[in-house]
Amino acid sequence: MSTGIQLELSDLHVRTGSEVGNYFQLANTSIGGHEVACINCNTELFARWVRQTQGIREAGCKTKESDLGSKHPNSPGYKKWQKEQAKLLKGGASFIGIDESAIPLVADVPCNFTHFNAKDVEVSVIRDWDLEALRPRLQMLWAQRRLVVGYGANPLHQQMDFVEALMSLARNAPLITPTDCDKGVYPECGAVFGGLDKTTSLQTLNTSLGQKFGEAFLEKHRFRKEMNEKEQRSHVQAVLTEIKKKYWFYYQKCLVHESDTKTCNEKADSQLLGQVACQPQDDEQSDDCVYAELRFCSDCKKSASFFEYSRFHGPLALFETANNRKLPDGNGLMGQCEEFSRAGHAILGLLGYEVRYVLDFTDHVWIEVKLPAGPKGEWTHADPSEGVMGNPLMYETGWGKKLTMIFAFTPWTVEHVTHRYTADYAATVMRRGVVEERLNAVVAAVNKRLKYELPLTSWGHQHVKNSKDRNLREVALWSHFERA
Repeated sequence: MSTGIQLELSDLHVRTGSEVGNYFQLANTSIGGHEVACINCNTELFARWVRQTQGIREAGCKTKESDLGSKHPNSPGYKKWQKEQAKLLKGGASFIGIDESAIPLVADVPCNFTHFNAKDVEVSVIRDWDLEALRPRLQMLWAQRRLVVGYGANPLHQQMDFVEALMSLARNAPLITPTDCDKGVYPECGAVFGGLDKTTSLQTLNTSLGQKFGEAFLEKHRFRKEMNEKEQRSHVQAVLTEIKKKYWFYYQKCLVHESDTKTCNEKADSQLLGQVACQPQDDEQSDDCVYAELRFCSDCKKSASFFEYSRFHGPLALFETANNRKLPDGNGLMGQCEEFSRAGHAILGLLGYEVRYVLDFTDHVWIEVKLPAGPKGEWTHADPSEGVMGNPLMYETGWGKKLTMIFAFTPWTVEHVTHRYTADYAATVMRRGVVEERLNAVVAAVNKRLKYELPLTSWGHQHVKNSKDRNLREVALWSHFERA
């Protein structure tokens, strides 16, 4: 069912008409006789990456320029980043004399390197009506890890039907099935799902978390039927606090654990070139890797280096960052709001709590826990990236967010929950661009399809889905939340 409502994937705003006249920039070259391309990338930075893949290194340099990728309101340097973004947006950009507002902005290369010849990189400006013919080629390059999608929001100016977008988000929502589950409802008991795909067993997750948090901690905070609501809340809060204590938020710094960046300044900002499909070692089914960020670290002793920062959805991979993204203080670098929320969902689900996944269309992710447990319980706000629970108005009154739409997801249900997180619901209706009746119709259509289509098509036939298999529209959709 199509509702005629489209989501602009750059910022997830709703529109009922079609906008035309968009452009995007395509840079391409050849490595070993094979095409490599970059959509709406900084061309010079792309050329530097090409040189590195060919074994050509450049001297490192220091920079004090802050990265333009962090959006989390509590991140260091957020206010400075916000001012720089406003300045860039006001200044505009120029591409071959065409409409400046039609092309996403790209930041300057952070260091003043001696200019090198990048004549082998060809740059084309493509109109939106040529995109469909080009899409199969771009999808093939993505699957072969030879396409970089620029970091600007939705560089292909893609739209997605509102129902299809919510379906995709629901089908990728996390789920943990209990060991004694109803086999007529769940595809498998005692398993961890990343949407449609099983990522690991509950037993394996329990073993992994026991190593990371300690068996005593897990046993202390497991749900027990004799707990009252106050005790349940206390245990959930303790888990959120422990996640926040053991794992750090990623602020786009150089990752010195990477083989190419061991001589780089771990406190220096990295610069984002774009997104690529994940490396094979990070793209196993249990990893549930969405894509990798291709980042440039310039402040290095030997040579400036690019590194890949994988964006995982799989809980095993997320908790394993305590080892493979280990920081000097012994803690792990979990990621950003998306990763923290999926990790919180996994551990609380493992401990026996009913949990669901929440997406704020203005760029944040958290979870809800049903408290007290059972049919009389109510969904309670819990934010693992902040270590906070029971404070639903914190985003509007504390962070100053202008909320539009917030949805809670499981793989078979979607609920519109914006009213729980705002003191002025009427204002969110004005901002979102779709009236209440029409939005309710969209949600009803999604839930009907999830109920009747999901068990018959996807869960009945398990399949492996890696980052290279994701279509570019899905990458664009998830990019909005991965940037949070």
